[in-house]
Amino acid sequence: MPSRADRPSDGVPWWQTRSGSIGALVAALVVLGLLAALLGSRVSGALSDVGRDADGTDPWTDPVGLEPVKGGFLVGRVPDCAAAPITRISVWDQDSKPIWDVAGPPTALPAFIVGVAPNGFRELTPYEKPADGTLVRLVVNRRLLGVAGVRYSADDLGQGKVTSYYEGAYHTFSRSGFQGADVCKRPSGSTNLLPDGQRRDDDSG
Repeated sequence: MPSRADRPSDGVPWWQTRSGSIGALVAALVVLGLLAALLGSRVSGALSDVGRDADGTDPWTDPVGLEPVKGGFLVGRVPDCAAAPITRISVWDQDSKPIWDVAGPPTALPAFIVGVAPNGFRELTPYEKPADGTLVRLVVNRRLLGVAGVRYSADDLGQGKVTSYYEGAYHTFSRSGFQGADVCKRPSGSTNLLPDGQRRDDDSG
């Protein structure tokens, strides 16, 4: 039974009075607003790693490779030099909208099928295959190392080869050649640069 301190002079508990009910409602709305703001900031923080589409301003430092395989599937491959636990994989269209988006706990994924959520990942945006000739971005969010990615159009990919795009051009590799290739950005003093400034690509394997 409520104590006398919880009752106004007319004997009605404070939470049953009009002012008490309004106050409780306002407090609940404030708490919900704060929670929404917190969740919103976390989501925007994750998406801001990708940024709005603009040629020449891709946010990643390390490239991802793509290999068309039988059955019409597209396999994304992360080279050894870019390996780190992955928390999110997305495909973004030319309007900077996700046409596929999955997220999960930090997981080592040297390869994955574009459009199919890896084990343990949840699908945030179902896969929508881009139209032929459409240039899109595949983006991989990695724990510690940030974002890796690649721009691609399905028309530019060759069956049985891993294709990546960096330094303004497409580069093709064998599967094992790309996995061990030195395609990640290095400091300006790197000894892995060829005389013309291009990185040495290993197309063996």
